[in-house]
Amino acid sequence: SAGLISTPTTTALLADSEARRLLDGGTKERVFIEPRGESLLPLKARLDIHHAARRQVVELKTIRDIGRLGKAIAEYHYLLSAAFYRYISKSDNVTFVFVQTAKPFTVEIFEPTDSQLDQAAEQMGAALVRFDACWRANNWPDDLSLSKVEAEPMDDDDDPLMMPFAKIAAPCRQRYELPVGELAL
Repeated sequence: SAGLISTPTTTALLADSEARRLLDGGTKERVFIEPRGESLLPLKARLDIHHAARRQVVELKTIRDIGRLGKAIAEYHYLLSAAFYRYISKSDNVTFVFVQTAKPFTVEIFEPTDSQLDQAAEQMGAALVRFDACWRANNWPDDLSLSKVEAEPMDDDDDPLMMPFAKIAAPCRQRYELPVGELAL
């Protein structure tokens, strides 16, 4: 906690002994890259905290209203992410530490069950098989078309890190026309 900027959320995290234990130590922002078969994209993940000795992944998430935790877990597909993180890091478990960004700055620990992770792993496997087939064939059905993928703006967004995407109506243009050559100051 030395050098940590004091904010209400960090104060809440430090005050919660279980959150503090989970967030302390480990490798921060650990990147895993798993090469795969020829002509397939590698798998890549950046984990918030990886405790190799504990075989544990810890993900820190913010949420505006802790009362909407179940909805946020479903909406942001955190179980699918957890299954992927467990797979790529060969960890035994994945634990989420949620901190509310508004008073009373509640901290909630969520560890998916093995059953939840197994079900999400099946979904992940099926999605990966489908993606690989589309990638190899360079044929994207309408429901997977990369050119059509766009996040919908959300009025009631729980996670301030999840910013809605916006279409750019026109290409960006230079503001000033500058002659080619040296610029005198």
